[in-house]
Amino acid sequence: MAKILNKKISLGNDDKFTLLAICSTESDTRMAWLLNCALGLDFVNKEDLFGVEVDGQRRPFAVFVAEDKVRELTYTLITIRQESEVLIKAYSNVDYLLKFSRELESEELQAIRSATRGISGVTACLDVSNDAKLLAGL
Repeated sequence: MAKILNKKISLGNDDKFTLLAICSTESDTRMAWLLNCALGLDFVNKEDLFGVEVDGQRRPFAVFVAEDKVRELTYTLITIRQESEVLIKAYSNVDYLLKFSRELESEELQAIRSATRGISGVTACLDVSNDAKLLAGL
């Protein structure tokens, strides 16, 4: 059974954003690389979030960021599952959250979802509510 961690993370001060949940068997670094290839991005590891101590070590939860200056859009990929630990209880059934810095048009979002679902190792890519009140605990 996965251990649920209570950790606050900032998804930014903006109320308008789009959020996708991704289920995948790929490691966080490989997932970022696969998204780079599929979406034409350049994700870089910006910071790690650390969970509870297990066997004397704290496991990192990677956070990757990519900037698209042409589309004026920032992408943030957050690893929320590491082995038997889950960073965010509300999303314990997914592996990654992909946050977009603004609301996306439906055609734009559909193209990103489709490209992400086409990645080998991705089993699901789902829309998540962007209700700021729902995500306030993150």
